[in-house]
Amino acid sequence: MTRRKAGAGLLASAAVAAAPTMTIAEAIEPLAKAADLLTAHKASPFRIAAHRRAAASVEQLDRDVAELEQEGGRDALDAIPGVGRGIARAIAQILHTGR
Repeated sequence: MTRRKAGAGLLASAAVAAAPTMTIAEAIEPLAKAADLLTAHKASPFRIAAHRRAAASVEQLDRDVAELEQEGGRDALDAIPGVGRGIARAIAQILHTGR
C-alpha cells in the first residue's frame, strides 16, 4: 500500500485551478504576428503558410486552446489540423509563459 503525503491532493487541485487560459482570439494573434514577421524577413513561404494555416485552424476550434491543451497536452494541440509539432510547442509555451 502506498501512503500519500498530507495535502498532496490539494496541490494537484491548485495546479488545475491555476491552469493557464487562452481564448481562440488570443491564440491566433501570436500565430498571425509570427507569420507577418516571417513575411517581413523574407522567410520560407512554407513557414509563413504553416503559421497562417495554423491560425486559421485554431480559429475554427469550438473551444478554448487552453482547455484543449489542459485535457490532452501538447498532443491535443498537435492533433489540430494544420498545426504541427513546432507550432504546437509554441502554442503550449505561450499558454504557460505568456510569450
